Amino acid sequence: MSLTSTAVNREKIPALRWLRIIPPVLITCIISYMDRVNIAFAMPGGMDAELGISASIAGLAGGIFFIGYLFLQVPGGKLAVYGNGKRFIGWSLLAWAVISILTGMATSQYQLLALRFLLGVAEGGFGSYVKTYKPYFIGREAYVAREKERKGVVIRFRFDDQRVRMAHNGDPVVADGRRIGFVTSCAIDGERFLTGQAYLETPYTKLDTPIGIHQGGALRAAQGDIMDRPATAAKVVSRFPKLK
Repeated sequence: MSLTSTAVNREKIPALRWLRIIPPVLITCIISYMDRVNIAFAMPGGMDAELGISASIAGLAGGIFFIGYLFLQVPGGKLAVYGNGKRFIGWSLLAWAVISILTGMATSQYQLLALRFLLGVAEGGFGSYVKTYKPYFIGREAYVAREKERKGVVIRFRFDDQRVRMAHNGDPVVADGRRIGFVTSCAIDGERFLTGQAYLETPYTKLDTPIGIHQGGALRAAQGDIMDRPATAAKVVSRFPKLK
């Protein structure tokens, strides 16, 4: 059985998609950059004297934007995957525009600080959304179709015993009497067990699934030898080990 994903014919990306997406994104990114640095031009231009802003408050006004910017980084990326991105972008741009206008009407340094913070919040989700939602630009339909046809994923495994041979790239992984994947890497972990990664068929990727690995099997198969030795026992473990 082939372990590679079924090929999917990629759709031709309509030219109109690039005209509708790329120019607005480019313009918005330029304006976003201007919003970040315009405070540096406004202060010497007379804003500091008009609002009674000291040097420390001026520095805070420049930095507080990025504190607000952090607030929507993770939510923006999550909405790109699970939420309504068009609505999110629309409301972000509207809030961004309104706050930018209100910033020019600030009459005190505290109003300026609050508006700079809110401006960072309003802009924060835009960049993370665009970066996360890249499949739309390369052909979302083809990307989704290819993911539905995926037959396997990379997992992390760990040998049951410590004193076993090292596994190498390409070594066969078996279960239920047949090959289900192959090793991609292996190394010694902090507890002196051999731990590595392997590409397996999807039904065998659940946590604690028992698998067998033929160390050196890739080399023996290339030399025409038959794998007559029993596979070494291992288990599927979490991709992200917990720190103790």
